Amino acid sequence: MTKPFATHCSSKTGGSSQTWGSSIMWGRRKALMSTVVMAAHLVFGNVVILAQPSSPSPTEPNQFQSRLASPLESSPALEGEALRVFLRDQFVELDNLSYRARARARWNLEQYPEEAIEQIRSLAPSASVNAALQQIELLDYFATRPDVFISTSAFDALRVLASKEGTSLASMAKRCMMAIEDAKEEQASEILRAAGASIGNLPIPVNGSQSLAFGPEPALEITSRTFIGKPETYQWIRFLRSVRVVAIEGPIVSDELVEAIAEMPKASKILFKQCEVTPDQLRLLRGLTQIEHLELSYVPAGDEIVAAICELPLSESLRLFGTKVTAAGEKQIAEQLDGIEIYRGAGGFLGIQSQQVGPVIVTRVVPGSAAEKGGINEEDRIIEINAVAINNFPDLREELAKYEAQQTIDVKVMRPTFNPRTGQQTFEQRELKVVLGILN
Repeated sequence: MTKPFATHCSSKTGGSSQTWGSSIMWGRRKALMSTVVMAAHLVFGNVVILAQPSSPSPTEPNQFQSRLASPLESSPALEGEALRVFLRDQFVELDNLSYRARARARWNLEQYPEEAIEQIRSLAPSASVNAALQQIELLDYFATRPDVFISTSAFDALRVLASKEGTSLASMAKRCMMAIEDAKEEQASEILRAAGASIGNLPIPVNGSQSLAFGPEPALEITSRTFIGKPETYQWIRFLRSVRVVAIEGPIVSDELVEAIAEMPKASKILFKQCEVTPDQLRLLRGLTQIEHLELSYVPAGDEIVAAICELPLSESLRLFGTKVTAAGEKQIAEQLDGIEIYRGAGGFLGIQSQQVGPVIVTRVVPGSAAEKGGINEEDRIIEINAVAINNFPDLREELAKYEAQQTIDVKVMRPTFNPRTGQQTFEQRELKVVLGILN
């Protein structure tokens, strides 16, 4: 089937000629319309859908372009009431029996996306079956445009139409949204990656552990070191419907970014690191259905964020690492969010892994960490921190939570040594000075 004529025409909104997109997106669009047409048949029974006539011959689109584009381009620019009347007439023409009349109307409407979307919101509920089908297909076209404002506006219009339960229009709009969600996520991923974001099954540490230790989860990571997107780029985040982990690294978090995160359908683990986050921005996350884990690392905020945290749908764990939240603030959160695990640490990072049960025997030293620089080795058993006995991992975690980055601590370890003459292993006590670092 030949592509619709409108895809060959230049857009007055962009200033230069624009095509619909890649062959992949065109294939998705054809599949979408098959779904919507099927929806119309399911809803209305055995009816004739005028919006899907026999395809014109391959030469017709270019003939239409020569007949339609020139008169429109030579006419004066329309605005205000004149534009509204003009567009209203074009929507009426979508119900015309003539394919060419409908193609002309469709092309005219595509030149004014913002105004056309607004009129669809009010006209669609009273439109005929054929006109409604054309209008929904037009919203699909706008929803997959690279312009984030137009794309978001069109998708929101589809959502409004889909919410009108019990109507035939809602049924078609819902099927349309389902058909384009995959395409939207693919498009959003491409745009965000091009701007420097990382998307995929990423090894992002969650609550001090690598998320991959619990199975890979789709994640979005945005850091100020690599992200070059503009504020409007954040709007594409809301279309990442598969992402569960969101990690943001400073220095400044914008309202637009947090608002987009709050609209992600499956985001449930949110991490902010080395950035400024305000109480009002945290409250924006109330839009999420559930937050399993919230982590604020090296965020220069104190008890002023406690009330905002208490308002969130937090269900499992909270990590406050390197913040200025006090013990009183932690207690208030624990009272308000009963049953969640809370860890509050001053921010000093040692950089080891060990067994979780029994004595603290180092199983891994993080390369470049404070532990490595301080001389801690694998298989060392940590027995004291600043003269405080360490009997297990909770003891170590509790003691380290008292110290900030760049503070020096005394670490006493028992180091295994092998005596080649006796063939036996012995332990030597070592006292080390370690300057705590920052969790990377």
